[in-house]
Amino acid sequence: MIDNPKVFIAYIIGAILIITVGVTAYQWRGNETPDTSSETATTTTTGKKTETPTKTTTSTTQKTSSTVKPVAYDFLVTYTNSGFSPNKLDAMAGKTVRFVNRSTSSMRISPVETLENASYSGFRQSSTVGKDGTFDVVLSQKGIFLYENLNDKTKTGIVIVH
Repeated sequence: MIDNPKVFIAYIIGAILIITVGVTAYQWRGNETPDTSSETATTTTTGKKTETPTKTTTSTTQKTSSTVKPVAYDFLVTYTNSGFSPNKLDAMAGKTVRFVNRSTSSMRISPVETLENASYSGFRQSSTVGKDGTFDVVLSQKGIFLYENLNDKTKTGIVIVH
């Protein structure tokens, strides 16, 4: 029997570490088969967010892999049931804004022209999108631009482009 309790505890900790390393190595080795699920990877490089949808399909004799070209954007505006978030955006010309619909209703971005502010045609979305639909705008013109959801004109936002 071990007379020193510290030595006994050291043996127990060592045994636990060996078992943990063995189990982890076994699980890692067992995961060498390709993942067949669809996923979207998001990375940030020099301030630009990039989404790359990927889909991999495997079988015992054939492997098919396709990747859609990444779409980069500088700002993300989320449309929810309570409106646009953020509803005010300050950006430099040349930047890209992505609008994504996270609401339970449809979204269609449209410019709003007022006496004080000209409209920006880039905010004219050609068709309505449902949940998780997106719309990208490249801010090529300087100014203050108002926009709204044509399907709910109470939901508005503003972009200030420098």
